[in-house]
Amino acid sequence: MGVTNVPAGLANVAGLSAGEDYSLVLVAPGPPQFGPRRESVVAHLGSETILNPTVLGTHPVTFQWFHDGVAVSGATNRNLLLIATQPADAGDYVLVATNPEVKRPTSR
Repeated sequence: MGVTNVPAGLANVAGLSAGEDYSLVLVAPGPPQFGPRRESVVAHLGSETILNPTVLGTHPVTFQWFHDGVAVSGATNRNLLLIATQPADAGDYVLVATNPEVKRPTSR
Protein backbone atom coordinates (compact mmCIF):
# COMPACT_ATOMS: atom_id res chain seq x y z
CA MET A 1 0.00 0.00 0.00
CA GLY A 2 1.33 3.48 -0.79
CA VAL A 3 3.89 2.41 -3.41
CA THR A 4 2.48 4.88 -5.92
CA ASN A 5 2.71 7.89 -3.60
CA VAL A 6 5.23 10.52 -4.61
CA PRO A 7 7.92 10.70 -1.90
CA ALA A 8 7.90 13.89 0.16
CA GLY A 9 10.30 16.57 -1.02
CA LEU A 10 10.22 15.74 -4.73
CA ALA A 11 9.25 18.40 -7.23
CA ASN A 12 8.63 18.38 -10.99
CA VAL A 13 7.40 14.79 -10.96
CA ALA A 14 6.51 13.75 -14.53
CA GLY A 15 5.74 10.07 -13.95
CA LEU A 16 5.57 7.36 -11.35
CA SER A 17 5.81 3.59 -11.63
CA ALA A 18 5.91 0.86 -9.01
CA GLY A 19 6.17 -2.89 -8.89
CA GLU A 20 6.55 -5.57 -6.27
CA ASP A 21 10.23 -4.80 -5.68
CA TYR A 22 10.71 -1.24 -6.94
CA SER A 23 9.40 2.29 -7.17
CA LEU A 24 10.50 4.69 -9.91
CA VAL A 25 9.87 8.43 -10.15
CA LEU A 26 10.59 10.31 -13.37
CA VAL A 27 11.51 13.90 -12.60
CA ALA A 28 11.07 16.55 -15.30
CA PRO A 29 13.72 19.23 -15.79
CA GLY A 30 13.26 22.24 -13.57
CA PRO A 31 14.95 24.58 -11.15
CA PRO A 32 16.64 23.23 -8.01
CA GLN A 33 14.42 22.65 -4.98
CA PHE A 34 15.54 22.80 -1.35
CA GLY A 35 14.59 20.43 1.44
CA PRO A 36 13.37 21.60 4.85
CA ARG A 37 15.02 24.80 6.06
CA ARG A 38 17.03 24.90 9.29
CA GLU A 39 16.41 28.05 11.26
CA SER A 40 19.70 28.00 13.16
CA VAL A 41 22.92 26.08 13.66
CA VAL A 42 24.88 26.12 16.90
CA ALA A 43 28.66 26.07 16.45
CA HIS A 44 31.32 25.93 19.14
CA LEU A 45 34.28 28.29 19.02
CA GLY A 46 37.22 26.62 17.26
CA SER A 47 35.19 23.63 16.02
CA GLU A 48 34.32 22.53 12.50
CA THR A 49 30.82 23.42 11.34
CA ILE A 50 29.19 21.90 8.26
CA LEU A 51 26.18 23.41 6.51
CA ASN A 52 24.70 20.69 4.29
CA PRO A 53 21.22 21.41 2.92
CA THR A 54 19.22 19.00 0.81
CA VAL A 55 19.10 20.20 -2.81
CA LEU A 56 17.25 18.38 -5.60
CA GLY A 57 17.30 19.41 -9.24
CA THR A 58 18.24 18.69 -12.80
CA HIS A 59 22.02 18.39 -13.12
CA PRO A 60 24.37 20.06 -13.53
CA VAL A 61 23.60 22.28 -10.53
CA THR A 62 25.98 25.07 -9.56
CA PHE A 63 26.24 26.50 -6.06
CA GLN A 64 27.37 29.71 -4.37
CA TRP A 65 27.30 30.39 -0.63
CA PHE A 66 26.77 33.89 0.78
CA HIS A 67 27.58 35.09 4.31
CA ASP A 68 25.62 38.17 5.37
CA GLY A 69 24.94 38.96 1.70
CA VAL A 70 28.56 38.64 0.51
CA ALA A 71 29.70 35.75 -1.69
CA VAL A 72 32.04 33.42 0.19
CA SER A 73 35.18 33.01 -1.90
CA GLY A 74 35.57 29.45 -3.19
CA ALA A 75 32.32 28.28 -1.56
CA THR A 76 30.80 26.69 -4.67
CA ASN A 77 29.78 23.26 -3.35
CA ARG A 78 26.49 22.09 -1.88
CA ASN A 79 28.15 21.78 1.53
CA LEU A 80 29.94 24.57 3.36
CA LEU A 81 32.67 23.64 5.83
CA LEU A 82 33.74 26.25 8.37
CA ILE A 83 37.05 25.17 9.88
CA ALA A 84 37.85 26.44 13.38
CA THR A 85 34.67 28.52 13.70
CA GLN A 86 35.30 32.07 14.94
CA PRO A 87 32.99 34.92 16.08
CA ALA A 88 33.31 36.50 12.60
CA ASP A 89 31.60 33.38 11.18
CA ALA A 90 28.32 34.23 12.97
CA GLY A 91 25.55 35.58 10.78
CA ASP A 92 23.19 34.60 7.98
CA TYR A 93 24.24 32.04 5.37
CA VAL A 94 22.40 31.64 2.07
CA LEU A 95 23.02 29.02 -0.60
CA VAL A 96 22.07 29.89 -4.18
CA ALA A 97 21.62 26.85 -6.42
CA THR A 98 21.11 27.20 -10.17
CA ASN A 99 21.05 24.97 -13.20
CA PRO A 100 21.12 25.75 -16.92
CA GLU A 101 17.87 26.87 -18.40
CA VAL A 102 16.06 23.81 -19.66
CA LYS A 103 15.37 24.07 -23.37
CA ARG A 104 11.95 22.66 -24.15
CA PRO A 105 10.92 21.79 -27.66
CA THR A 106 8.55 24.29 -29.19
CA SER A 107 5.77 23.45 -31.55
CA ARG A 108 4.58 25.46 -34.52
